Amino acid sequence: MDPREEICNWARELYELRLTTSRGGNLSVRQEDRVFITPSGVHKGRLSPRDIVVTDMQGKVMGRGRPSIELAMHLAVYRVRPDARAVIHAHPVHATALAVAGRTIDPSMHPELEASFPKLPLIPPAPCGSEELANLVAEAVKEADVVLLGGHGTLALGRSVEAALVLTESVEFGAHLLLHL
Repeated sequence: MDPREEICNWARELYELRLTTSRGGNLSVRQEDRVFITPSGVHKGRLSPRDIVVTDMQGKVMGRGRPSIELAMHLAVYRVRPDARAVIHAHPVHATALAVAGRTIDPSMHPELEASFPKLPLIPPAPCGSEELANLVAEAVKEADVVLLGGHGTLALGRSVEAALVLTESVEFGAHLLLHL
């Protein structure tokens, strides 16, 4: 499947599952030395393939469009995790509430969580789109496939967009449970 179509399909799913808001979050797919990423400020449930921005691994736009403000964070993940083919940054309500509160989830609280991720690092808050945020995320994903972004949301990576989405959904499930204890 064309990465542009793939991103649109999964962005719609992410939005319909209420794992992000219309303009919140971003998705990317790496294909060799190119990165396909959602544009800045476009409704995630209404993307079309022509909206997707293509960059090289240094962030230079190849063609047209304005990539997500979080492009540096996605590129940092791909540089330190050559096994990653997809990255999802989302704003699921419950997980984001935990991140804003500076809390994380102990995966041992539920078997689904233990099966999904062994730990869930919480990185300190950093400005959106900053190199500081990109560096903090890059360090955290060396040992984890999903992280909470302090004061911000979640970031998950995987060998596919579906794998990253499953992690995002598992974190939201865990956060929902924790907030109801």
